Amino acid sequence: MKKVFFSAAMLLALAIVWASCQKNTTNPSAQASDAGKLKTADIGMWHNTALDLLAQQQSTLKVNSTGGSVQPTFNEVREKLIVSLVKENPEIFNEGEIRKSLKALDATKNAATIHAWGKMDGLDKLSSIIETLKDRNDISQQLVNALEDIHKQTKSGVDVETILVSVNKLTTTNFSEKDRKFADAFAVVYNSSYNYWSASAKSANGLKINKVAEPGPSGCNQVIIAADAAGALYGMITGPISSVLEAAAFSFLASINPPCEPAS
Repeated sequence: MKKVFFSAAMLLALAIVWASCQKNTTNPSAQASDAGKLKTADIGMWHNTALDLLAQQQSTLKVNSTGGSVQPTFNEVREKLIVSLVKENPEIFNEGEIRKSLKALDATKNAATIHAWGKMDGLDKLSSIIETLKDRNDISQQLVNALEDIHKQTKSGVDVETILVSVNKLTTTNFSEKDRKFADAFAVVYNSSYNYWSASAKSANGLKINKVAEPGPSGCNQVIIAADAAGALYGMITGPISSVLEAAAFSFLASINPPCEPAS
C-alpha cells in the first residue's frame, strides 16, 4: 500500500514539473527575466545615464546633434547601449544575461513593428505597446484604461506638466501585483525623461533639445517622453534591465526623428 501511495505521489510531482516546463517553453520571456538585477525605481536613473553614454558616441551612430540624414537602426542603437552599460556597471549589466533577455523580448509578437522607426512616432509606439501588452494579458483593463487616457491627453495637446499628474497617479493606484511593475516602470521613466528633456535641464550633451512652446504631438518633448515611457513598458516584459535598454533606445531614436526639431 505504501509503495502504491509513494508511486502516485512521485507521478503527481513529475506531472507538476512537466507542466511547469511546458509553461515556460511556451512563454520565452518567462525564462529570460532579468528581474532582481536592477530595482524598478532605478530604471529612470539608468535610462538617463544610458542617454548620456549614447551622446558620447553620436559620431559612431551616423547622426550629429542636428539630426543626420543617415539614421541608425534600432539594433545599432541598442547594441551601443549594451556595450556601454556593460562597461559602465558590469555587476548590474551582465552581457550574457542581457542578450538572453532581449532575445526573448524580440521573439514576442509585433516586436519587429515596435522596433521599426520612421513609420511610427512616439505616440504610435505607445499605442501599439499598450495593445500588445493587453493582447498578451500582461496588464489588466484597469491599467490599459489609465495608459490610454495618458496617450489621449498627449495626442490632444495637453501640456506635459498636466500629463505628469496622471502619470504619477499610476504609482498610488491600487493595481494588481502583475500591473504594478509595468505601472511603476512607466511612471519612473516618464518622470526621468521629463527631467532629461526639459528646458530646465542642463544641456550637457548634443542630445538635449530645447523645450518647444507648442504642446501636443507636434512638440518634441511630449513625443520623446511618450516614446521613452513606451519603451520602458515594453522592456518590462522581461524585466528592469530590458526596460532601461528599450526606453533609452526609443528616446534616442525619437529625438532624431520627426516631428522633433533639434536645439539650435
